[in-house]
Amino acid sequence: PARPGAPGREAWESSSPHQAARATQALPGDARELPPEEPPLPPVRLVQPCFLKDSWYEPKNMPGQGRTVTHSAEQCQRRCTRTLGCARFSWWADGGCHLQEFISIRRVSRPGLSLAGPADC
Repeated sequence: PARPGAPGREAWESSSPHQAARATQALPGDARELPPEEPPLPPVRLVQPCFLKDSWYEPKNMPGQGRTVTHSAEQCQRRCTRTLGCARFSWWADGGCHLQEFISIRRVSRPGLSLAGPADC
């Protein structure tokens, strides 16, 4: 028997966790409607631990050096390591390899366009 003034079984059932969850679910057109889920992010392309994605250094070439073509950023880095005075390199998606001194300044490129890094990791 229910006590006078105490909630009965109906009140207990209406406050069950399942009912509470349904009460918080958004209905179409409801002010509580949740935003649509965002699409998953594209997979991250792994690069050497010290390479900076979407970066390059300015000035584009250190004195006495010009653009060469290499098949990878790693090859461009090796060129920098072998070049006296080279502190940093910039490698572009078209294969362009540029070497820079310490006085160079890092710049940001469009996504996927370039990688940059030090002469040695």
